[in-house]
Amino acid sequence: MILSTNNKTNKRMENENKLVRHPTDNITYKVIGLAMEVHKRLGPGLKEEMYQKAMEELLGKSGLNFEAQKQIEVYFSDRLVGLLFIDILVERSIVVELKALSHYLTNNEIAQVITYLKAEGADVGLLINFGRKYLEYKRIFPPKKIKEFSMKDLRFGIRLDAEHLKRMNNKYIR
Repeated sequence: MILSTNNKTNKRMENENKLVRHPTDNITYKVIGLAMEVHKRLGPGLKEEMYQKAMEELLGKSGLNFEAQKQIEVYFSDRLVGLLFIDILVERSIVVELKALSHYLTNNEIAQVITYLKAEGADVGLLINFGRKYLEYKRIFPPKKIKEFSMKDLRFGIRLDAEHLKRMNNKYIR
């Protein structure tokens, strides 16, 4: 007996094999599911802070460890000039950046998440946009090799402290 499958099934199987697998998959899928719940209940068109509070509530109920508004110091010539804030850091390894934009996510938003990943030494980032009719999200990984920040990388003016450098060296540089 010969079994045949249609082209759609074959293409779906090929695409599934191309997906990047990562140890944080279960957690990122859970966070994305929570974001879908927030979007379903609140819809588009609200301010980012409202989605942030709703995500924090659902994350609290989910049992995942998280830190809201994780602070990163910004230096210029050894002088503290300001702070950056990661919207949500989940399980100390997943940067979650929330947006409420009416346009599609751009490379500028992706660059912001990559900067946060480098600065925090996190494993993966989720960029989530609640501002459109359908929830938009992207899973973002840090660069494979991080030796030191170049001038281009310093676009947001981040300087790493000794703890972050040590964590990054242990995690990403082999």
